[in-house]
Amino acid sequence: MSMNILTILINCIILYISSPVYLLILIGIAALAISTFVLLKTGRLSTYRVAILGYVHFMALLFPFIFFASTMSCVQLGECNIISTAGYSLIIVLPIAAVAYYLFIPYLFKVIYGARKIKKGMIYTRLKWLSKSLDLKLPKLFLIDGSTPNAFSVSGFHSSIFLSVGVFEIMNKKEIDAILIHELNHIASASSILKPLAWFAGRLHLEYLHSILVSVLRNEEHSADHLSCVMQGTSIYLKSAKMKVHY
Repeated sequence: MSMNILTILINCIILYISSPVYLLILIGIAALAISTFVLLKTGRLSTYRVAILGYVHFMALLFPFIFFASTMSCVQLGECNIISTAGYSLIIVLPIAAVAYYLFIPYLFKVIYGARKIKKGMIYTRLKWLSKSLDLKLPKLFLIDGSTPNAFSVSGFHSSIFLSVGVFEIMNKKEIDAILIHELNHIASASSILKPLAWFAGRLHLEYLHSILVSVLRNEEHSADHLSCVMQGTSIYLKSAKMKVHY
């Protein structure tokens, strides 16, 4: 049994070495993984673009392993079509990458933005109280060391809310509460996971899927705004906060 596996591995390696197309695919995926990582490390991207690039980066990292496993299978069967194998590998990678995004994207944001976790203070206390009021599990709270006002949330296995230092410099307590309620609603609906999928659907010209996802995200945004206004009894604080924050 072990000899059969070794033989398959050797055949795969020979196939990669002997086929310029296979090598080109792997080199291209490696370049994609490296380039997305470099772009992420610049720290000058919007939250939306960071999410997209993070999703693509996960796909690029997973693809070689799935591609290799698919190649082993077709070599064992005695026939390999490079394009078909790559296509099937990509189809398998998409749902796996979505799961990886759900599990690990908060850590990616933490690294990219150099954010530090907050476990005390007025804002943390307010977040704790608001989460309890909405019957939600307390998300992690991170502070981004940047003067540009920015606030966003990430739904997932470790749901998190990110606030920049700039938010505290220009907003009052009521405005910050409005932002926290808004982001808590996004966490409750797990809407952030849909953003990368909506982007991919648009780029692949899957208009029917793209329109559905965009409609869902738009409704989620309205719902988050509505909840904030209802809990505060007015829309004044949310409107003024959203004018100041980079969404």
